[in-house]
This record gives sequence, C-alpha cells and structure tokens, in this order.
Amino acid sequence: MASESNLSAVLREVDNLVLEERPIPRPGKGEVQISMHAVGICGSDVHYWKKGRIGDFILKAPMVLGHESSGIVSSVGEGVTHLKIGKQVFLSFYCFPGPIGLVNLMTAKACGASKVTVTDIDKGRLNKAKELGADFIIKVDPKKDSKDLANKVIDSMGPADQTIECSGAEASFHAAIYATKSGGTLVVVGMGKPVVNFPIVDALVREVDIRGIFRYVNCYPKALALVASGAVNVKPLVTHHFKLEESLAAFETSRTGAGGAIKVMIHCNKGYKI
Repeated sequence: MASESNLSAVLREVDNLVLEERPIPRPGKGEVQISMHAVGICGSDVHYWKKGRIGDFILKAPMVLGHESSGIVSSVGEGVTHLKIGKQVFLSFYCFPGPIGLVNLMTAKACGASKVTVTDIDKGRLNKAKELGADFIIKVDPKKDSKDLANKVIDSMGPADQTIECSGAEASFHAAIYATKSGGTLVVVGMGKPVVNFPIVDALVREVDIRGIFRYVNCYPKALALVASGAVNVKPLVTHHFKLEESLAAFETSRTGAGGAIKVMIHCNKGYKI
C-alpha cells in the first residue's frame, strides 16, 4: 500500500506555495505512516500562505501545509499494535471541522442555545449561517465602530449570555465585549495579532468573563461525539473539491470565497475524480 510518490504542497515563504516531491520517511518505534487521502484547507493555512504567521506561530522554514487530514495507515513501526495497515484514520494536528464560526453556531444549537446571532462581513456565509440554524444574521459594516455592531446584536436578541469570537479581528473582539451581558462569558477562539487593545474598563465594570481556548486536543472527543451522534452535521460545510495538483487554485478559492466556498477539500489520492 505504501506509495513511492510523496507530492506535497510546501510553503517556502510568504506567498510562495509550491508542489514538490519529498522523501518518504519510514515509521520509527511507536510511529505509523499515513497515506493521505483528503485534506481540508483551514483559515490558518491561508493566513500562513499570505502573512507567514498566526500570532506568535511564525513561519521560519519551508512547511508542508495541511493539518485537517485523513487517510489510511500504510506502514507501522516497531511496537505499534493498536493500528493496523489499511485502517482509516484522521489526524488531530489542529482544528477539526473547519469554518469555525459556522461550527460554533451548530454546536451552540446542539447544546441548547435558544437564540443565536451570527455576524460576518460576507453575505454568503451569513446566508449559510441562516440555513444552518442562526436565528439572526448581521452583516458587518467595516466603516462603523464596534459599538454599532454590538448594538445591532443586542437589538436582535438582547445582550448575549455567551459570546464566541471566531475571527481574530480586533474590532470584532471589541464588539463581542460590548454585546455580552454583564456577568456573561466571552470565549475568544480566533487568533489574530499577538497583542491587541481592548476596552478593559467596560469588561471589568460589567464583570465580563473573558476566556481563551486553544480549541484542539481537549475539545476533540466532544466534537467527535457531536458529529457521530448526528447532533452536528458538518457535511453542508464542504463546498469545493480539488486534486492535489490543483492546490494553488484550491488555496485561492478558499482565500477569496469564490463560488460560495466555505470548506475547500484537497484530495491526494490519484484515483479521486472531481
């Protein structure tokens, strides 16, 4: 089952994504080798491509992009007994499923949220949010200040008991503080600039509880359970499919949102037909 070809999408530097063959290392003790089948493009992949960093995580050497991965075990190293060759697996490097704002919407609904308001700068994504269960959608006007957006959220459903900020944009972080009720909770998911300004007095005097989350390994079992039970259906989020050789076009589609793109998938197996 092991392949002799290892075509990879490699980010060499900012805005320089290339395809190249890379050596295939054999698995060592306690390791397994995976033959990749499908990889989802994450917003962080695009950000690395165009900016070379995510917060304090900085591109310092050529990096193979793609961390939302699935495939088949093709070889096992010494001592590995819990996985067999041919086993279908997916890899928990980073975030699982993908368009994190929409996933949070579906998760909030699955967990019993009575009203959910979604804000975004993209009308297409807002329409998708409405389709997936958002009670209210608000298109962000970048020319207006963050208090204006917060007031629109409050007008739609009242001050939020819990707010989840997924974009990493500083203005959105401000709006999230203002829109959260006194004593409410704001969870910051999106990672933007390493250092941001924020209205600390407003947060303090209203006792808004600001929490961070790295949203990866510790969330994974619960996320799997929600998807496996059918409480959260992520299939509508997958909108576009590309072959590995079309990686640059796939990244550009993900970056621009062309054709209503939400989650863009790259298929690595040669037999996949678009």
